[in-house]
Amino acid sequence: MNSNQLTDKFLFISRPLGLDSVFHQLKTKGWKICDKSLLKIEYRRIDIIPASDWIFFYSPNGVRAFAQNIERLNFHLNSIKIAAYGPGTAVVVKSFNWNVDFIGTGEAETTLQDFNIIASGSSVLFPMALHSKHALLASGNNTFSPIDLVVYENSLNPTEILPCNVYIFTSSLNVKSFFVFNDIQESAQVIAIGRPTADTLAEYYQGKINVPSATTESELFKMIKESI
Repeated sequence: MNSNQLTDKFLFISRPLGLDSVFHQLKTKGWKICDKSLLKIEYRRIDIIPASDWIFFYSPNGVRAFAQNIERLNFHLNSIKIAAYGPGTAVVVKSFNWNVDFIGTGEAETTLQDFNIIASGSSVLFPMALHSKHALLASGNNTFSPIDLVVYENSLNPTEILPCNVYIFTSSLNVKSFFVFNDIQESAQVIAIGRPTADTLAEYYQGKINVPSATTESELFKMIKESI
């Protein structure tokens, strides 16, 4: 368990940041950043990819795991539309030079409302993690036919993290992994990406939890800048 003294100007985010991430601007103001996932990710080998009208990606890991398999299977995406749960996932989709035909908000209810309109009557393939909560389908009725495809597994990989001024949690599993060895002081700013992550965080932490209206890094950075 960490000590109760906060390290001055220290930020933790439970995913690696890109070299061009806006968060690196904090370093010029004396901040230190710990950007690491607290999960162990294992991609699965897929031998058959079901036919579908759409492919809906929940996360960057789902995109990368799926990409690894389609290269091996020589699977072509030419006639298939691609959807991303949020802007961050869309960025990873585009990094493979794939078109993104739909980008959700990163929140299940609003994303489902919009996706139901354009995907009505279509078959939708969901490359996903084992034991995924399937946030989109859990948030309401859908107008499309879902097809699940498990492409990766994630398990807890807990690590001690120095006490921070700001914590950003990107998933429920990262929350669970964090609290194996760590806790959060009440004076820290805590941000959860998505309502499911916030709900899990509330099981471990009784302080204020901020949930951004959008999941883009610019929106997260804006929340932090407003508080420092």
